[in-house]
Amino acid sequence: MKKVMFLAMVFVLLFSSFSFAAGLTFVSLTFSSTDKKQIAELVYTWETAANGVFPTESLARGITGQLKWYYLDMMITDPLTPAPTTLYDIVIRDQYTVDILGGKGADRSATEGEQVVPQVGGVEGDRLITTELQVEISGNSVNAASGKFVLIFIKGES
Repeated sequence: MKKVMFLAMVFVLLFSSFSFAAGLTFVSLTFSSTDKKQIAELVYTWETAANGVFPTESLARGITGQLKWYYLDMMITDPLTPAPTTLYDIVIRDQYTVDILGGKGADRSATEGEQVVPQVGGVEGDRLITTELQVEISGNSVNAASGKFVLIFIKGES
């Protein structure tokens, strides 16, 4: 029995350290509607690894599948504590490696919340979602830095 408990403890300690070394995320998705529009709010809370790096990661398949045919309307960013490096970057790519924010996730503030509208073909506007999405957070050197971004999606009449 002692060997089983010891092996279980070693397993938990070994694999929990690997998961924390890669960075942590928490994603939630809520829907609401008006007479003419459906609105989805995706909240993505993240923390970098102990070395300040955040790996490229896919958004949960079930979540992005629910957003197909919605339009990305805006992104709101909120640095948490410990704050990331000033001017860190958030890129959200579709399966074609296109940044669905059109570069608007670059140079985020480490102290203030900010909001941006996606840029499509050089013009600000809503971006249609048709594929799975991938998140990249870069330009950070703060160990275990954390933040949150909120993506607002709309579907329906303008």
